[in-house]
Amino acid sequence: MYQTESRRRSGLILWWSLTALYAACIFVISSIPGDDLPQMGIGDKLVHALVFGGLAILTCRALRLQCPAWSVRAVGGLAVLATFAYGCVDEMHQVFVSGRQPELADGLADGVGAALAGWGWKKATLWNWQRYLATCRGPDSNRHGRMVQRILSPLCLPFHHPGGKRDARRRS
Repeated sequence: MYQTESRRRSGLILWWSLTALYAACIFVISSIPGDDLPQMGIGDKLVHALVFGGLAILTCRALRLQCPAWSVRAVGGLAVLATFAYGCVDEMHQVFVSGRQPELADGLADGVGAALAGWGWKKATLWNWQRYLATCRGPDSNRHGRMVQRILSPLCLPFHHPGGKRDARRRS
């Protein structure tokens, strides 16, 4: 939905900045010594999967803006690999933090979270939102479809009109 180059560039800056800030927050949190970590009511591996899943979604969106000609599968795959690599580097970083040690299971949880988030982003991106809304809504379906598309497009929807010829080619 970016008509001008300046709007596209500002979108790129925004999404890569959010991705970098999120990755920096992960780094800062993983720098906390083991004794000072807060105890959570949910499992450690679930936290790893959720946190790195969030990073994967941000990376997918930033890459999609950076490389709009790439297929959704290529963007999602590269984002998952980059997120998993960052998770491995983060685990190795914990060697230098007192009271922390790298765990293979944590790295695997990072990769699983990234993969699930990448898969979900791909499915959400390829979904034909407008056609779905037109079948679910009454006579005001176009107005509702545009509203939902405006809400969802910053996260996952492609730049072109859903259901177009380019969409069919990118489903592979």
